[in-house]
Amino acid sequence: LSNIDYCVVAKSICSVTYSKMYEEVVTNSLLRILVAYDKTKNNNLLDLADKISAYIFSHNTHDMAFINRMQVIKRRREFSISEIEEMLDRKNKLGKLNNDNIMLLAAINSLLDNSREVDFCLKNMSQKQRNTYMAYPISIFLGK
Repeated sequence: LSNIDYCVVAKSICSVTYSKMYEEVVTNSLLRILVAYDKTKNNNLLDLADKISAYIFSHNTHDMAFINRMQVIKRRREFSISEIEEMLDRKNKLGKLNNDNIMLLAAINSLLDNSREVDFCLKNMSQKQRNTYMAYPISIFLGK
């Protein structure tokens, strides 16, 4: 990780023509970068994740892109009031807990440090959903 030119990596990723398929590839890379950051606390990785998540969010503001953007921010600083309001608004728009939104609700509650609501979501997930959720880098916030 020490011989990587992170600026070149960010420019390369962000210069490709955006598409839905490319978003999936870049999102997977973002998640791997966050896992590496959590293990190493290398701020260059967090800076790279910040650039990539901003790039994705600038092209698509769906809930998952927003959650990934917010989890990068949470690793860097506390949320602003407007960011918290946006999370609460998105959480409310997701509605009642169901199989389609349970992962998103768990993620937003993790970002907001709502441990009881995260626990409730986890208990209502299938084993497969729970295993998937716990494999995502956002699960690092469960212990906080």
